[in-house]
Amino acid sequence: MSQHATGIDIETQTIRNMLWNAVINLDLQLYKGSVYKLRWGSPGVGLDMAIPCYQEARRTAGETAWPGELAATAADLAERIGRYIVTLEERDVTSASGQHSKMMGSFEALREQVRAWRVG
Repeated sequence: MSQHATGIDIETQTIRNMLWNAVINLDLQLYKGSVYKLRWGSPGVGLDMAIPCYQEARRTAGETAWPGELAATAADLAERIGRYIVTLEERDVTSASGQHSKMMGSFEALREQVRAWRVG
């Protein structure tokens, strides 16, 4: 195996970079979605813009090749995002707040697992 200047082999560094790219995309899409969601009732800039952001986040969580120990948390996040999208599509303001908190908790758990990830 080829070593990177930090002493980490290149394959491990490549996986780590891929994981962080996925986390950054998730963070960005969740943030954008939450900003657009603030304009809940505004046509064209509210949920019309928020839902595609959450769909992209769900795809990232569901389609990234997460290492085994991260896969369950990523699957949980993808499921929570999917439920949240349905809530937004149904315009269920009451359920949206609670679901958003749980979804973000799942994202934060995944981010922390990526931070701590080591080749096992």
